[in-house]
Amino acid sequence: MGNLICKCCSKEARWCGDGENACGTEGCDHIQCDHCGMHYSLELIEGSENPETHERARELVLAAYNAVQDHSMGSFIQPKLTGYRQLSEDEAMLMNEIKQKGVELGVLVEKLQRTDTLDQRWVAIGKTELQQGLMALIRSVAQPTTF
Repeated sequence: MGNLICKCCSKEARWCGDGENACGTEGCDHIQCDHCGMHYSLELIEGSENPETHERARELVLAAYNAVQDHSMGSFIQPKLTGYRQLSEDEAMLMNEIKQKGVELGVLVEKLQRTDTLDQRWVAIGKTELQQGLMALIRSVAQPTTF
C-alpha cells in the first residue's frame, strides 16, 4: 500500500501490526509512527465499524489517513480516551520533545549498562528515576484527570 508518512512529525509511519515493533494484535488496522507515537485507527472513521475483511479495514484507514493533507497535529483528532483531552499542536510538540529526550537518555543508559566497571545498581536506580521524571513531564503536559 505504499510508504506511510506520519501526519504529526512527517517521519515514516507503518501499519501498527507490521515490523519489529508490531503491536502483536492479529489483523491490526492502525497506523503507527515509532518516532512521535502518533496512532491513527479505524475507530476514528465514522461509518467504518465492522469492515468485511482486514484488507477492507486497511483500505478505509488508508483512505481517511491520506485525506488529511497537512502534517500538523491540528489535523489529527485523537480517539476519546477516558481522563484525557485533545492536545494543542504546541502541547503535542512539547510531548514529542520530551519523548525525544527520553530516547536520547535511553541510549545513554544502555551505554552505561554495557560498561562493566560501573556500579550497575546505581545505573538501574538512575534509569528508573529518569523514567519517572520523563513520565512526570509528560503528565504535566497531558494533564490527565484520572489517577
